[in-house]
Amino acid sequence: MAEEQIRMALSEVGLVEFDFALADVGFRGAQVESFIVGDPARPTLLIEDILVDYTLSGLLERRLQSIEIGAVSVSLKGDENGLDLGPLLPLVGGGGGGFQPGPISVNSFSATLDLPQGAITLGGAGVIQQAGMGYRIVPSDGCVNVDVGRLSLGGVLIDPFSTQACATSVDGDVYWPPTSGIAFRTNAVPLVVRSDLGDTLLEAQFKTLQADAVLDQHIELKLRTEGADFSLPAQGLSFGNVDFEIAFDDLVSLAGQWRLTSGRLTDFAEVSRFAPLDIVGDGDVTAASTSFDLLVSDAA
Repeated sequence: MAEEQIRMALSEVGLVEFDFALADVGFRGAQVESFIVGDPARPTLLIEDILVDYTLSGLLERRLQSIEIGAVSVSLKGDENGLDLGPLLPLVGGGGGGFQPGPISVNSFSATLDLPQGAITLGGAGVIQQAGMGYRIVPSDGCVNVDVGRLSLGGVLIDPFSTQACATSVDGDVYWPPTSGIAFRTNAVPLVVRSDLGDTLLEAQFKTLQADAVLDQHIELKLRTEGADFSLPAQGLSFGNVDFEIAFDDLVSLAGQWRLTSGRLTDFAEVSRFAPLDIVGDGDVTAASTSFDLLVSDAA
């Protein structure tokens, strides 16, 4: 009977492709071994080790006390048409069919976004709370781990790298569906850019990146950095004290604009070729090309 009630509640939310393994049900709680949404062989959502705390009166009022989750794994895709939620689409509106889940603590989560350019994975822990018709997500310490696989961007390859991203919104939380976008900053980011033949074109060290993202029909992303350092080993050049901003109107198609407000180009070849130069400029970027409009002057 309990299993039938659970299936009915999930169907009310709008989920179609789902399954779960119910381990134990009592008067004050239940244990679920696993919950799957999507293809069981490669689920879009996999939740394991679920402990549900409730009261009988609360169940009659469609209310749970709390939920504790051992592990959550989410796998999504994005392409030129935007973010594809697949079988998770019914959850975008939140609300849970009028069912109030109470606070949900997650001991470990992993969310992977597969793009044509490569994969990005977020990981960490936190607490999820219902907020209106959506959810309020509170990451542990306000931060998540970010692992970026090898990316193919505009004819070049970026080596895999890892960093930590911390929310910079007023309350430090994230909301789903996003209400006013997501703002965050990263710890130091090391970056190596290679040609399609594997030659090192650029080595970069960002002290931090400030990012503002909007997840709508398209993924909009703005990145800003100050004081970054770049090295072009093949050319014997370094580019330091860089203040840079790039804004993608559509991250998947890589359509956007960039602006360089500060940067000093220095020659470190054995035989000096020129004195340091200050460079500023702007331009456009697409998946196929990048345009430049630069102003170069002697460094003071």
